[in-house]
Amino acid sequence: MFDAIADRYDFLNHALSAGIDKRWRVRAIRSLALSGRERVLDLCTGTADLAFAALDASPSAARVVGVDFSGAMLRVARDKVHRRGAAIACPWFAAMPPRSRSPMGPSTR
Repeated sequence: MFDAIADRYDFLNHALSAGIDKRWRVRAIRSLALSGRERVLDLCTGTADLAFAALDASPSAARVVGVDFSGAMLRVARDKVHRRGAAIACPWFAAMPPRSRSPMGPSTR
């Protein structure tokens, strides 16, 4: 399903939620009380909006990894990463970091 709507997902999510989706992401990241040293794993990152919220926070996460099962959603996320010049890694589930480098503040959507 997500592969089929990936190109329209952000627009639909923002429009259908009347912007609430943006506010809950900011609140979720704020609740982590980041210090600037954390690694954040965004499971099912989709188009990486939560991952970007972790980078936009002040202080921001030191490293953000967004992982998803939808190749089309990850392509949209990677395009956004390149446009912003951001440092977000977006691997497939199989390429997740080893346990020894596990993130500090995991989240799911």
